[in-house]
Amino acid sequence: MDDYLSKPVRQSELGEAVGRGVSAPPAAEVGAAVVTFNLSTPPSAPTNGSANGSAHAGDGVLDQSVIDSIRAMPSKRPGDTLGRLVGIYLEHTPIAIRNLRAAVDSGGCVEAQRISHTIKSSTGMLGATGLATLLSEAEAAGRSGAHSDLTRLMEQIETEYQKVHSALLELLPEGLND
Repeated sequence: MDDYLSKPVRQSELGEAVGRGVSAPPAAEVGAAVVTFNLSTPPSAPTNGSANGSAHAGDGVLDQSVIDSIRAMPSKRPGDTLGRLVGIYLEHTPIAIRNLRAAVDSGGCVEAQRISHTIKSSTGMLGATGLATLLSEAEAAGRSGAHSDLTRLMEQIETEYQKVHSALLELLPEGLND
């Protein structure tokens, strides 16, 4: 498959590309929702969050429109797509944050840049725009070798990650978020 999709990925374009590579339903059945995030500004009109799955959007921790887009995504796999994505993120991201901390503490700007980039992508796709913005800044600081900026940002990243972690836990079905 030689198709290329640029960000933001639109579900309809993704469905068409996958449909060309494998037997899949026509793109019209896939939908036309757009999942996008802006790393330069927080969500403009968040809604109030609650423990029933609306995820602290009122605090600006998660962009509710991104969460809603993920929920609306069609899936051939049984179960909750959002829950699967959140579970994977919560499994892998704490390790990556610890690795980022170790890179910053050891002065490894290049490694910090690489790790920040990796975490930024998955974080943004789950609508945690504040954390994604901090990671984008850390990526730039690592690229430019600005270790003092990385040190300052690391504190903010760890604090914001705790907020994101809590907000994402509230998205999981009862019993899985303990």
